[in-house]
Amino acid sequence: HTQVFYTMAVRAILQFPGLFWLPFTLSLQSTHIGVARQRSLPQISHFRHWSSSTEQPTTPPNARSAVPGFTTPPMQVFIEDTDAYGIMYNGNYLRAYDRALHMSTTTAAKENPINGNFVTSQHEGWSIVSLGKQKFISSPTLGNSFVIEGTLKEELTNEDCELWDMKMTSPDGATTYNTITDLHIAKPCSGEDNSNIFRLQPMESFVLDDSGNGINCASFIVYRDEIDAHWQGHLPLRNVLNLFERHRSIMLGGPEVLNRLQKEDGILAVVASIRDCCLIDEGVVCYPGQKVCVETTFVVKRKGMIVDFYQTLKSSTDDLRLAQGVVTLMMINAETGRPTSKLPTDLVRRFLELT
Repeated sequence: HTQVFYTMAVRAILQFPGLFWLPFTLSLQSTHIGVARQRSLPQISHFRHWSSSTEQPTTPPNARSAVPGFTTPPMQVFIEDTDAYGIMYNGNYLRAYDRALHMSTTTAAKENPINGNFVTSQHEGWSIVSLGKQKFISSPTLGNSFVIEGTLKEELTNEDCELWDMKMTSPDGATTYNTITDLHIAKPCSGEDNSNIFRLQPMESFVLDDSGNGINCASFIVYRDEIDAHWQGHLPLRNVLNLFERHRSIMLGGPEVLNRLQKEDGILAVVASIRDCCLIDEGVVCYPGQKVCVETTFVVKRKGMIVDFYQTLKSSTDDLRLAQGVVTLMMINAETGRPTSKLPTDLVRRFLELT
């Protein structure tokens, strides 16, 4: 019986070879697909703009586009990115994050059409409207390269806004330069007069206890190139930081004092963090040629090693707020690179004059 069975089996294989191989082939394909799915899940990204690959991603119909995050290729620090110390200027980190978001999401979505309702994948006109906290840990210098990682906080994201956590590191990941938690971007909506408006969360004005010093004010003219391209009549958040920086520099004594502080006293005044920084919509607009006012008060900590600046941008005509934020300045020993409270007498005197 066994010999008859084998004889019949051999004849069947020779006459119908496909019937024998089909189950084995299907089993191999099923195993291969299962392994491929397990390996590819953590690496799926519908935004492959930074890659030279021509592979087109696929998205199930009516599914929310998967935008868990991205990592850019190395980006270079150019001369226009740096400050007087030869490192990336504090306001230009937001510009770098904006560029990374745009090139990794909006632009890529055009090349790889997807179904979804994420702001960056469906709209070109989004803007950065607020940040929770930004930490300045180190800084890339002129000519160096960096990469940016972005992680979308999906539980706090809807069709009108997105929240991202961002990180700037060296290309090898060994050095973290900068981090931001809760970077809030929003798309413009059409107002009653067909103008672009943003739905911004209301923010209370700064209220300080007795540790706060008097309010100092400075007026600046708004230039055409400083207006937000996607929200006419308003300044982008990175340009707000520029105005805040101008006023802080003036309060510290201007370029001469800062240069003397660096060259003679060996002290660098650097931004350590920015928090609760946001655009505010109180129904006021600003256009090129108009004046805006920066109001600043500060709190000195640790014998002058740390200074918290509470800064508000207002319209000069009606005193309504346009933006506000808290910028923390730290005094660094230029030789050791460590924080110091050994401040020169003229800087201490300057702080006393401003109180």
